[in-house]
Amino acid sequence: MKVLKQTLKASAIGAITACMVFGMMDAKAEDAGTNITAQVTNTITWVETQALDFGEFTALSHTADVSTITIDPTTGAPTYGNPGSARITEITAGDRGIFDGSGIAPSVSMTLTLPTADVTLTCGTCTGGNPTFTVPSANFTSDPAVGAVSSDAGGLVTVGVGARLTTIATAAPYEDGAYSGAYTVSLNY
Repeated sequence: MKVLKQTLKASAIGAITACMVFGMMDAKAEDAGTNITAQVTNTITWVETQALDFGEFTALSHTADVSTITIDPTTGAPTYGNPGSARITEITAGDRGIFDGSGIAPSVSMTLTLPTADVTLTCGTCTGGNPTFTVPSANFTSDPAVGAVSSDAGGLVTVGVGARLTTIATAAPYEDGAYSGAYTVSLNY
């Protein structure tokens, strides 16, 4: 009888436990659906807001030497190099090029690259035998310097670009006219 009471007691406890477990399992759950979103913006705005300009000047060529104008990337101030008989004389000062970037993540490090090939400035309205000017790729400079450039807290970056223009050694005279050549400054992140 004692064994039967203990068996009934254990069965009753088991039944109560089973009811509690199955009762909890029978509880209802509610689901809520939602979406996960992500926005990728790899495109930035990178524009020249001020053209690199060597100004207006007189140019005297010579067969044995060259003359130069160097534009500082920080101040835009020109420096003239007239070591021999070739001459560049300022009429109106030039100025640095300025490039502005926007739409960039705040405080992000990027890579600035200046031209890797020399740029030749030609006169579009001059005769075919007219001399050109050269802007050597090795003489392009920037502020901040080439390499790592960081955007500010607002996701903006401004870069000043300078370079050196060189006459060529020739007996042919430079003609009056506007001289130009294209170059590229890249910002990569």
